[in-house]
Amino acid sequence: MPGLIQLINALNAYIRMAWAVIWTAMWAVFLYEFYLIIDKFLQYPASVTISLGYKGRAFPMVTICNQNPLRYQIVQKNSTYSELNNIMTTYKQLVQSNYDNISGNPYGVNDYESRFTKTAVLQQAQVLALNDLTSDEIKAASYTLDNFILAWYFNNAKVNASFFNEFIDPTFGLCYQFNSNNTGTTLVTNRAGSYFGLRSLALVNQRSPDGTLQYLPTTIAAGLKVGINYQNEDPAMENYAINIGVGTETMISLELTEVNRASHPYGDCSDDETLNYYTSFNYTLTYCFRSCIQRRTISACGCANPVYAKPDNASYCTLDDLSCVFLQKTAQQDGSNFSVASECGCNPSCSDTNFDIIVSVGKSPSLDYAPLVDVNPRYSCGVNSTLFANEQACVKWFESNSAVINIWYDGLDYTLQAEGSSYSLSTASNDLGGQAGLWVGISLVSVIEGVVFIIFIFLYFCFGRKYTDVEITDDIRGADSRYLIMKGFKEELDTQEIMDEEIAIRYRAFKMRDELKRQEKIAEGERLNALAVAKAKQQKKDPGLVQRMLGQGQ
Repeated sequence: MPGLIQLINALNAYIRMAWAVIWTAMWAVFLYEFYLIIDKFLQYPASVTISLGYKGRAFPMVTICNQNPLRYQIVQKNSTYSELNNIMTTYKQLVQSNYDNISGNPYGVNDYESRFTKTAVLQQAQVLALNDLTSDEIKAASYTLDNFILAWYFNNAKVNASFFNEFIDPTFGLCYQFNSNNTGTTLVTNRAGSYFGLRSLALVNQRSPDGTLQYLPTTIAAGLKVGINYQNEDPAMENYAINIGVGTETMISLELTEVNRASHPYGDCSDDETLNYYTSFNYTLTYCFRSCIQRRTISACGCANPVYAKPDNASYCTLDDLSCVFLQKTAQQDGSNFSVASECGCNPSCSDTNFDIIVSVGKSPSLDYAPLVDVNPRYSCGVNSTLFANEQACVKWFESNSAVINIWYDGLDYTLQAEGSSYSLSTASNDLGGQAGLWVGISLVSVIEGVVFIIFIFLYFCFGRKYTDVEITDDIRGADSRYLIMKGFKEELDTQEIMDEEIAIRYRAFKMRDELKRQEKIAEGERLNALAVAKAKQQKKDPGLVQRMLGQGQ
């Protein structure tokens, strides 16, 4: 770390103090940035990426129900439907009494005050009574496909009855599903617009052409219920179906949104089937809520509401359980009802495809339009039909007893919403490395070195001193090859050291000898020089001395 090096190598105390302040401040800033980065990462923030796609789409499954579950004409005359007749009789008595108390308090209607609640409890009783009937008994009093949907076209071409499948709804009785799993074929749309979808004319039949009443007195609205789902979904008609009124042409355009949610920890999506009774369908938040409501009903009443799916070990409620089942709907009035959002523990699914539905309605048929010409002559207003006195009577009957449905894709483009991490581990590590390099000048290598140093310190305190306290004997040393190698190496070094010392001593002796000889030569030279000087001085005093010395020498 550069700052620490400068601190250690400072020339004086003032510079050392300045570097200490700078080093401490930089580390404080870095640690604060480190905290912010880690805190942001541990919050696991998510973002949604929106993209647009375009492709051919599978056409949805369309469920069409009459809002009237059974034909009143058959219910009145058949003892099989006696319980339903009793409910109709009770409702008529309520109407006649202006929704005041009636004798006998059938179905507990006198226990409720408002007109709406009295009607609602009888409608709940109707659902329970309908559930007690077998499929064949329901079909016997329902509308057949030929008398319910008189004309149907897909991609502007007429399709046959094989594309429709029967479906019994607990609230609306016998319904018909177009493009369901059971047809064996999944229809695909490769073009958008109203000409390339489903168009059908359905009979509501409040009254038959001869004037016979077909609607049950408890049926409030005259029209259809239309559910739009994919084939692997439950239509849940009582909650999510679209109301189609009589005497109308309803245009339903579809836009698609695909949603991919992030799982934990970046999101709360789940595909947990343990909370879901709709095991034959893909998990959705709606199925989880409906299963939760069913669990609460089973817990409170000991039986299951027929409107929702149930576990295998539970039985559906009967009319004996009416008050308890109805209470699960009305308990919210006194604030005691539970909240599915907070108490069910449900999370949205990780993948969803949602239909954005746009509905527009027009009057149908128009005054001068003759329905079903050359399609269904029996109901046609354009030919001599035995059902109607004249064309005007035919058109008037269709205004009160039919509805036209158009369903298509508004476009083949779709919106994809993908939820994912907005601050990944890679982003966090990049930010952390940038802050570390900026404020304290360290890198990943520095971190690794620090970690290794800490590991070595830890190992030393844990194991190093433990081994140094063991007494090492000669036997242990003799058996340890590492010791023998080191011993030999040490002896070799000692021998080499002795040899080097002897060489150094000899070298110093030679140097001293040479120095002594040099000193002797210098001394001899100085002596001779002094002698010469002395002779020169004597000669100067006695000039004949030299001649005498020379003569003596001769």
